Amino acid sequence: MYTQQSLDAWARQIIALVVLEFAVFWYGRTLYRQNIKLEQFRHDAEFDDLTGVHSFGVFNRDLLRLFNTFKTDQQAYSLYALDVDHFKHINDTYGHLAGNEVLKAISHEIDCVVTHVEYQTRLYRTGGEEFTVILQAIKPDAKRAEEISREIQRAINQLRFTFDGQDVRVTISLGAANVLPDDANYLDSYKRADQFLYTSKRSGRNAITLRGRTLARDVS
Repeated sequence: MYTQQSLDAWARQIIALVVLEFAVFWYGRTLYRQNIKLEQFRHDAEFDDLTGVHSFGVFNRDLLRLFNTFKTDQQAYSLYALDVDHFKHINDTYGHLAGNEVLKAISHEIDCVVTHVEYQTRLYRTGGEEFTVILQAIKPDAKRAEEISREIQRAINQLRFTFDGQDVRVTISLGAANVLPDDANYLDSYKRADQFLYTSKRSGRNAITLRGRTLARDVS
């Protein structure tokens, strides 16, 4: 037979176990919520909210890693810097929602093109209306670089938008550069690609400049 004292002891143990179980449950729930938040923070840091492509922070990290690999293994890579022509005019004329629609459509088209090339690629939004593509482990080939650039250009030129009853077309300017053995800094190749991009801008926009040479416009 149980004495009152033993019953009281059992009751205290049961209560303690219930409290412990509740504490473990609550702690696990808290950890789960924190992990969800951390994963969301990580996603927000690595991907652009509007377009869904990789962020500038990821671009900076990837470029440094590729440069270090190039210095040890000579594994070459190429950067394609792209900028939407007259994007401020679109924003000012039709509003930022229209501009957002343009950016989302353009990033989608670029991603569709570069996903199907023979190299490992990654697309980044590196500025307001600026995007950069990195092609990894490339074989330096000026003809192939021109083909890829023109594929991107054509895909963008085929886009059509309608804002406030007006048909709107967009174009991009592009500059491409390869990493070079003489590069002292991982940003040198990006700076060259950016300079070639602005060469395309100064050449009348809707242009492609590869390694300092601006291509004749595609009439097809």
